[in-house]
Amino acid sequence: RDVAVNAPATWYAMLGSNCTSHNGRLEVRVPAAMRLHVLGSPDPPPAIDLRSWARSPAPTHYSLRVLNAGLGTTATHFTHTLFCDLGMRAVHHEQSCNLPMGSQQRVLSVFRRYNRLRDCIASPHHCSNVMQWKQQFARDVLWLISRHGGGVEALSDVPYANIFRELLVLIPTLQVLHTVREPFEWATQRLTEHEGVDVVCRTPFVATAYSIGECLDSAKNMRDALES
Repeated sequence: RDVAVNAPATWYAMLGSNCTSHNGRLEVRVPAAMRLHVLGSPDPPPAIDLRSWARSPAPTHYSLRVLNAGLGTTATHFTHTLFCDLGMRAVHHEQSCNLPMGSQQRVLSVFRRYNRLRDCIASPHHCSNVMQWKQQFARDVLWLISRHGGGVEALSDVPYANIFRELLVLIPTLQVLHTVREPFEWATQRLTEHEGVDVVCRTPFVATAYSIGECLDSAKNMRDALES
């Protein structure tokens, strides 16, 4: 269906034939039951900054232009295909498009590190040192979104949605989309098709249950901080 959202005029040019503009509003065609929002800056500010995970240059060093911070089963793959069709270098889960040769291995490395969290929840034998995991994860993400690395322009879904606040601090000009779905319908389909795949925080003192960076920042070990 057609869904109306407020968005900068630049999005009309980026989304092209998939949207129309009426009276300053942007209408984007997404699958039924999905809704699309454009988010502003995070509030409150994140407790952890990617720049604290690894030394990194100024925001102009990065290629990342847009992040879909929606969770899985909210049309994140649909928006990923839009980015791909527009010729953008885009990543969704372990999938990518238009990336330079060799970059896919780094995409898979990021996703393997995310899966490591799920493995740790299932068994303590798969747990890593928290600081080491964060440094390795940050290294791979920062390489992907560097102009001199993967040159990725668009990210969708987890694990990138889990660090959208950190990415906004790193790149203040980043445009953030948030695909959402009716809560009961989303939970029903998520549990039916993807039970146990989502990593969430045990800690109640985080901005959201999906703020993995903030969650691990105050944890001594992964199993104390996370569940699925």
